[in-house]
Amino acid sequence: AHHHGGGCWNADEISMTYGSGGVAVAGGSPRLLRFEVLGPLRAWRGGRPLDLGPVKRQAVLAALLLRQGAVVSHDRLLDAVWGPEPPAGGRKVLPTHVNSLRRTLDPERTPPAESVIRSGKGWYRFVVEEVRLDTADLDDRGDEALRTVASGDLATAADQLSAAIGLFQGEPLAGLTGPFAQEERQRLEERRQTLRLEWLECLVLLGRFGDALDDLSGLSASSAADRYDESLTALRIATSSRNTARRPS
Repeated sequence: AHHHGGGCWNADEISMTYGSGGVAVAGGSPRLLRFEVLGPLRAWRGGRPLDLGPVKRQAVLAALLLRQGAVVSHDRLLDAVWGPEPPAGGRKVLPTHVNSLRRTLDPERTPPAESVIRSGKGWYRFVVEEVRLDTADLDDRGDEALRTVASGDLATAADQLSAAIGLFQGEPLAGLTGPFAQEERQRLEERRQTLRLEWLECLVLLGRFGDALDDLSGLSASSAADRYDESLTALRIATSSRNTARRPS
């Protein structure tokens, strides 16, 4: 069985459908929630897309969802979403957002005590055991690829790294505001950059200079951060010179 986001699912029970968002489950479990954060925040239950509401509500969701099941105090949640500019209503805005999220995420007539968002005096907690997250898929695929790199099978590793990078669908948590979303976005972008450098190094070692150059000169290398990244600059120079050297005169 594979572990994703704390849950334990039998491979026979689940067939994942990447790209279409959502998960097809034999018997169509109405409780199974699937989230994507490696792009805009999106959610499905039993394969059906869910409307997560306005940006601030989505930021509240992200600040609970991505804590790996930890208890989050009201004050910490306010800081995570609003930072130094707390909302006019203070803590009173939190139940409004949480109750709306519960209505969206939980099956109908779920009591609060059984909600995917639990609560107590001054705190909330997201029950991640009932959830599949694309970041868990990223961790699994990324770790597997790095083990393959270490084993020396660079051709397979390049394919695995490419598949892991392909889980990103643009900027992580795109459009979400607040300190927590910003920190998570940065952490996930760094993870993508690490995997991308590993992938480019595999391509160079395999002699696939053209493929490496296409990536380095393409859209994915167009951000300012990429242009000033020393590792990427060194790779760009190395691949250019080797690619030129290989061309017949």
